[in-house]
Amino acid sequence: MSKAQVLKNAHTLERISGLDLRGEVFDGEDLPGMIFDRVDFSLVCVRRSSLRESIFMNCNFDHAFFENADLSHTKFIECRFNHAVLDGCDLSEATLDDTVCQHATLRACRLEKTDLSDCDFSDAVLRGVALVEANVFSTRFERADFTNADLSKSTLHELDLRETIFAGAVMREMALSGCTLSGQVFSGQDLSETQFNEAELVDVDFSGCRLAMCNFSEASLANVNFTAAEMRNALFVGATVENCRFNGATLNQSLWNNALVTGCDFTGAELGMGVFNRAAFERCGFVACDMQYADFSYAGLKQCNLGEVTLNQTRFHRAVLDSDEIKRRPGAVERDDELFEAELRSA
Repeated sequence: MSKAQVLKNAHTLERISGLDLRGEVFDGEDLPGMIFDRVDFSLVCVRRSSLRESIFMNCNFDHAFFENADLSHTKFIECRFNHAVLDGCDLSEATLDDTVCQHATLRACRLEKTDLSDCDFSDAVLRGVALVEANVFSTRFERADFTNADLSKSTLHELDLRETIFAGAVMREMALSGCTLSGQVFSGQDLSETQFNEAELVDVDFSGCRLAMCNFSEASLANVNFTAAEMRNALFVGATVENCRFNGATLNQSLWNNALVTGCDFTGAELGMGVFNRAAFERCGFVACDMQYADFSYAGLKQCNLGEVTLNQTRFHRAVLDSDEIKRRPGAVERDDELFEAELRSA
């Protein structure tokens, strides 16, 4: 079957199998809703053509070139796009399953609500793509380049992203649950409302980032730099936080219940209205912190420097410290009457 026969069978829903279309050119062709099985599309050139809602199974697109093609709502199952180039293409709501895209280049492509599963984008160039509200599972991105991409509201679940490049990327409201992000540099980027729960974060630079309402619950953090980060309403519930820097960070209304925090520096941080119930702090520095209306009830603060902190209705109910001196400072609340009464009722 030749290219001419493929065009003739367009719109017929006939399955096209075992065809060799290497090097063919499709320019302005309309081929929506077709089914291709084991077709060789390597080295093809597809310009201004529509393959919308088509299904490709075990097809080879190695070294193919797509320009301004409509690939929305397509399904690629066990396909190959190695060294392929897609320029200005629309892959919105497409599905890629067990598809290999090593060294592929996607420029200014739309991938809104795309589903990627068991794919391999190692060494791919994805600069400036719009991977918005996508769902990504069991996919490799070693050395993939997302520079200046928009990844907002996408879910990347339990992926190894240590070597992935995110320079200048917009990463608001993402879900990076269980991902490994060690060694990443996000300095100055906007990651507001992103979920890092259960993530592994070692030697990560979040300095100057916008991290409002981010969730680090149950995450493992070590040697992370949060200097001057905006982190209002951030969650660290049950997190393990070691040797991290929060100097000058804004952590108002953050939640730290049951967190284990060791060797961290909070110098000059804003902790106002934060909740630290049953958190354990050891060898941490809180010099010049604003702790107004913060709640350290039932928390442990061992070998911590609490010099020059600002207190105002700051609760230390049954908090365990090396010295109770801070509980007697102006603005400190040593015993919370409501909690005390609740304890009596439950006794």
